[in-house]
Amino acid sequence: MDHLIDDSDRLKPCPFCGAEAEIITLEGETDEPSIGAQCVQCTSSACGAASGLIYPLMDDVTDLLRERWNKRHNAELRGERLRESLSNDSLCRDNYGDIT
Repeated sequence: MDHLIDDSDRLKPCPFCGAEAEIITLEGETDEPSIGAQCVQCTSSACGAASGLIYPLMDDVTDLLRERWNKRHNAELRGERLRESLSNDSLCRDNYGDIT
């Protein structure tokens, strides 16, 4: 299947709101300690989720930022545990019905 697109060089959407994400470089006054630091940030002004800052010394950190942002630890397992927890919660069932 040679028609598949390689998404390995793209940022995944925000894990919290689904909006696009972008790599930003912090700018400002030269005496600020965060100048030049880079991070991935959600583009939604309502969300504002961001990765940790990385301070590049001499290397390009774009690949590292992308790798860390795109990593989703056990996302399916967490979703299943949340569904189990909510379905076992009688208050939740009484107010919202069966969610599974």
